[in-house]
Amino acid sequence: MTNSTQNKSSIRRLQTLARRRMALQLRLAGRLEEEIAQDIYKAEYKRAQDNGEDPDAVKAISQQAVSKLLDAARIELETETNITVAQYKAIQEMDIGAALLVVRQGLGSKDAGEKYAAIDRLNRLHERLARLEGLDAPAKTDLTSGGEKITWAQFIKADNDNPGANSE
Repeated sequence: MTNSTQNKSSIRRLQTLARRRMALQLRLAGRLEEEIAQDIYKAEYKRAQDNGEDPDAVKAISQQAVSKLLDAARIELETETNITVAQYKAIQEMDIGAALLVVRQGLGSKDAGEKYAAIDRLNRLHERLARLEGLDAPAKTDLTSGGEKITWAQFIKADNDNPGANSE
C-alpha cells in the first residue's frame, strides 16, 4: 500500500470514529436518529467549509447509517470499558438497592409530606427495578379463541370445518 492510500484510509477511520462518538453523544443527550443524521451532516458541512474543502461534496447520512454508528459505538464502548449488559444491570441493581435503603429512612419521618414523598420515590424505584428485571412484561392474552381453552384436535377440526376462514 502506498503512503497516500494509507493516509486516506487513516483519515476515513478517524472520520468514522468521530462520527461514531458524535452519534453516541447526541443519542445520550436524547436526540433521535433522524436528528443525529442532520446534526452530523451539518457538522461535516461546516468542517468542510472551515477547511477550505468543497462543502457540496459532503453527503447526507441516513437514519440506518446512524443506527449502525450507534451499534458500533456501543460495542466499542463495551469493549473499552469491559462492561457487558449483565454487568450494567448488576451495577444498576446495586444503585437502586442503595437508593431504596436511603428512601426507606424517609418512611420513619414524622412529617406527612416527607413520608408521602418517600413512599412515592420508593414506588418509583421498585417500578424501575421491575423494568430492569423484565418483571413488567406485558400479559399474554389469547385473542384468537375468545379466551376459552381449546385442544389442538379441536383447532384442527374447526379449521377443517371452515377451510376458507384463514385465507385472504
